[in-house]
Amino acid sequence: MKTPNTQLQQLCQAAGYSAAGLARAISNLAREQSTPFSCDPSTVRRWLGGTTPRPPAPALVLECLARRLGRPVTAYEAGLSNAPLSVADPSWDADADPLRLLGRLIKADPSGLAILGSRAFSFAALTLPPLQVQSQAARTYPGTQFHNRRVTQSDVFKMQAVAATFHGLAEQYGGAHLTAALTAYLRQEAVPRLSAPAEAGIHRALLSTAAQLTLILAAMYTDSAHDGTAQQYHRLAIRLAAESKDQAMLAIALRAMATHAHQLGHHGPAVLHLAEQASTHARHASPTAQAYAAAELAALQAHHDRRAAIRTLSEAERFHSRAHGAPGPFTDYPAGALLYQRALVQEAFGDHTAAVQSLADSLRLRGPAETRATALTHARRAQILQKMRRMDEAVHDWRIFLQAAPTLQSARTGRALNSMHCSLRPHRHNPAVAALLKDSST
Repeated sequence: MKTPNTQLQQLCQAAGYSAAGLARAISNLAREQSTPFSCDPSTVRRWLGGTTPRPPAPALVLECLARRLGRPVTAYEAGLSNAPLSVADPSWDADADPLRLLGRLIKADPSGLAILGSRAFSFAALTLPPLQVQSQAARTYPGTQFHNRRVTQSDVFKMQAVAATFHGLAEQYGGAHLTAALTAYLRQEAVPRLSAPAEAGIHRALLSTAAQLTLILAAMYTDSAHDGTAQQYHRLAIRLAAESKDQAMLAIALRAMATHAHQLGHHGPAVLHLAEQASTHARHASPTAQAYAAAELAALQAHHDRRAAIRTLSEAERFHSRAHGAPGPFTDYPAGALLYQRALVQEAFGDHTAAVQSLADSLRLRGPAETRATALTHARRAQILQKMRRMDEAVHDWRIFLQAAPTLQSARTGRALNSMHCSLRPHRHNPAVAALLKDSST
């Protein structure tokens, strides 16, 4: 006679899953991961009764529970002995240096088509091993010469200029169409420079810039809806930043990974911890980096601790008032972006009136090159205005968003467009809504 899996039963209760609910979640996740697996309630009831699920079911069960609980769930905790204890992830290997990991990733995915990233977003990947920054021993890279010479500071400047160019193009047009180009640049130019002989300071600067390029590539994969691949590159950017001993870059990379999870609707303890780590490392960096990290931390804290969120948001605004970074994607934090984070805090508090005003203030400060950010800010404002039943104003913001959407290759834009259609259909009797829906379908 089988022994009921009380551990799995307790986790399902904590997650609010019935047998049917968990079966649906597993089937949906399998489709998301392109895994040939389907599940029904009777199968889940057998697992709860003590039958051991066969792969890939255990890994799917753990991921579904983790997403609902907002934290990683281990096989031992769920009583699933056949589940993998950990998920193999080429972006993190304690025995391998991040440069070789970068080379391995871009070699596995030479065309920027995310062939290695079919795995979906994973809560297990949000938990990072301890980061070594200050005491880490320097590695040596006895690679070949770059174009028959040692790399110099000019190579750092060139890589930084390329990073700024790719970032600017992605902000203006979305990044989905740029992954192949950036992957090719990393493979043909960045990795050879990183492998060439260089002074220690030059090499650390190259590593820091490689972290920037890797973060930009992660954002491009997010725009392409390849969230599993984006996670791998976020984790690798964190490794590169730690290797370079650049506290500001490490804070930015940790914050970017937390933001990615937050944008997908996750704000549980694991994501909050990432933002807390970013804020901790930012203490050793510039006011710009401190403001950037604190703003995301406040937006996540707003779902857990109102007082802490208010305090952290105030700190972010104070840091921002002292920030005087040079223009650039990793040295400047636009005021419009900070106001957007303030709106997220206010929305989480349920203060929709204040959130709408903060988003309006954000839009006034957005620059002409911030096409994607401007469009998504209009979409966010429209969504909140709909909750407030201010439909005419919501339609106005949706129209502005709709004008920009065709020029942007971004999954976030696509999700906002789907949200617009779904949320407006119940109001299609409204003439303005009906006209908008008609225009959006032509």
